[in-house]
Amino acid sequence: MGVEAKIVLSMLSSDFTNLGSEAQRMLHSGVDWLHMDIIVVGIS
Repeated sequence: MGVEAKIVLSMLSSDFTNLGSEAQRMLHSGVDWLHMDIIVVGIS
């Protein structure tokens, strides 16, 4: 069973005011997955 490489782009450097278009642009570039970090501040 072989290992298959995946191309994953982080959306952290995207233009967040135009996130839909940014995601489409990345997907059209041939990536396998998009990665988005969710950071929550102030939860105790």
